[in-house]
Amino acid sequence: MRIGIDARFFGTRFTGIGRYTEELLRHLETLDTENEYIIFLGASGYREYHPGNPRFHKRLLDIAHYSFSEQIWLPFVIARERLDLIHYTNFNAPIVSRTPCIATIHDLTLSFYPGRKKTSIVHRLAYRLTLGSVVRRSRGLIAVSEHTKKDLNELLDIPRDRIRVVYNGVDSARFQAAIDPAKLEQFLREERLENPYFLYAGVQREHKNLVRLVEAYAHLIKKHPDIAHELVFVGREDPSYPDIRNIVIRTGLQKRVRFLGFRPDEELVMLYRSAFAHVLPSLYEGFGLPILEAMASWVPVICSRSSCLPEIAGEGNVRLFDPLSITSIADALQDIVSDDALRVRLVERGYDRVREFSWEKMARETLAVYHEVLKNDRLDSEANTEESGSMTM
Repeated sequence: MRIGIDARFFGTRFTGIGRYTEELLRHLETLDTENEYIIFLGASGYREYHPGNPRFHKRLLDIAHYSFSEQIWLPFVIARERLDLIHYTNFNAPIVSRTPCIATIHDLTLSFYPGRKKTSIVHRLAYRLTLGSVVRRSRGLIAVSEHTKKDLNELLDIPRDRIRVVYNGVDSARFQAAIDPAKLEQFLREERLENPYFLYAGVQREHKNLVRLVEAYAHLIKKHPDIAHELVFVGREDPSYPDIRNIVIRTGLQKRVRFLGFRPDEELVMLYRSAFAHVLPSLYEGFGLPILEAMASWVPVICSRSSCLPEIAGEGNVRLFDPLSITSIADALQDIVSDDALRVRLVERGYDRVREFSWEKMARETLAVYHEVLKNDRLDSEANTEESGSMTM
């Protein structure tokens, strides 16, 4: 069969979806030696992606996400390839397309936390139309967590039996690979990370709840001024959300809170491995990949008990807190500082938990969805042919 994959989100610059798309392609190349794949990529992804499997063919498709061109031209490009199936790795798919499709839904964040970008009625309506269209006409839906599946069922009334949960993975080997001590020491010195630090790795948006994290950290420092631990943010800053820097200034923590911006994988691994603990205070997540990345790095995790995070973290493997309570967040930070036994237990349990997730498993289960959809389409086609023949007779 001829399968297309909309991989315009390829690469870590697109954060979690980019990582998902990149790992999906990498492992499908190893797993599938039968089907032929057409991979649609934007300009940057086209330069970076080099298929290692001769059945994988890349196509330059420099059409912006969430654009009118996506709705107008993408269906023609897809139809031209005569695909049996196309996989959209996010919800943004053309509303009008006759090619059978499946879609991965990572979260419904914009339904709960619309944010400050594209706030016009037109943009909000376009989001609802696009999401509603793809989830209803897809031959199969992939949700990255049971919580996302629940949201699809309750918010969009999608039958639960139409949704397959396929967890994301984590490249444990990458986070656990040996690091040259001299190189690590030099990196930390250059970044002025001599003190222990709490790490947040991710984007800076409303639903990430970072203002409360800073307020909780300020509460901790005020109550325990002798604590040397700093707070470090890693990830591309969003000019639409200056609130985080503003609260740092208002609380007088400019010397204790660091913003390191986007970092390449090699540096991200060193930042994880050197962290005292990883903190994820989100109000809403579809999966929560940083939890697994921290666990794979032998780092204890502190996270909110909201949305899918307890599901992904597992029972007793992280220190949970109420994301709406500054006191609850501060208490969790304090516990991880003062209780060495807790830190050791979380590291050990996190290491066991992370072994349950892999990108290879994700790709294998996704391939099973392809096979199931293609098989059902073939059976439907044969049934229609037989029915047509019977009517003719």
